[in-house]
Amino acid sequence: MTYTAIYDYYQGDRKPSDFADVRSTIFFDTIPEADRAAFKMLDFVDAHNEGITNPFSDIAEVWADTQYFILQVGSELYFVDTQGYNYCRYVARIVNFKGELNLFFPM
Repeated sequence: MTYTAIYDYYQGDRKPSDFADVRSTIFFDTIPEADRAAFKMLDFVDAHNEGITNPFSDIAEVWADTQYFILQVGSELYFVDTQGYNYCRYVARIVNFKGELNLFFPM
């Protein structure tokens, strides 16, 4: 599945004002293996290290050309689609990634 197809299926909230406001949820343990594999190939961004404090924080230039990525905010994970903007335009929370946690949280 392409990232565009993933986004079309797992749409996030449009322009949430805060990560706590994100209502769209991706239940990682229930999605097909092919989709999980595609998620695992996305870039991983740590919000704290990149200075991202809310969805409208400017995304560092290094991530500006990356339309889709996984964002860690504290202990939460989010699927982000920037749509080419320099902020998190569409955001969905990722839950239930259980034993696959280490694939997202570098040790």
